[in-house]
Amino acid sequence: MKDERMELGFLKIRAELCSIIYLFLAFSLCVKVFVFGMSGKECFPEMAVLVFTPIYQLVRQRQLDLSGYELLKKQSTAKRLLVCVVVAGVVALAAYWRFQQVGSAADPKESIVFFVAFVASFVAARLVYLRYEKKRKEELDHRYDD
Repeated sequence: MKDERMELGFLKIRAELCSIIYLFLAFSLCVKVFVFGMSGKECFPEMAVLVFTPIYQLVRQRQLDLSGYELLKKQSTAKRLLVCVVVAGVVALAAYWRFQQVGSAADPKESIVFFVAFVASFVAARLVYLRYEKKRKEELDHRYDD
């Protein structure tokens, strides 16, 4: 018989596994775009999972009357955003340098523009989601305040 502590432990393990898979897909997208010079059409499976996972989480949270604002607020610091932008810039510059050294047939500017556009849209969606979750948390706090 499982107690609540065991059940929460298994849920934590599954959540960590999902995070690892999510990061692996992001890494796979970077490798496909920068190392192999693939276009956005060839990277569709990774992009679909990276885009639709947060949407699925939003829908499930809404169905269960949950708000992830407190968790997101801890993760969404200006320092973390700055680190992400710097890492994306370094990856883009390294990819551009690699394309110049190797003389690849793929157009490096196309890959870099695609990557920067994807990262920018992902960050923008996260900021909108954070604002939405803040309003949702206030609404739920008001509704369930005893």
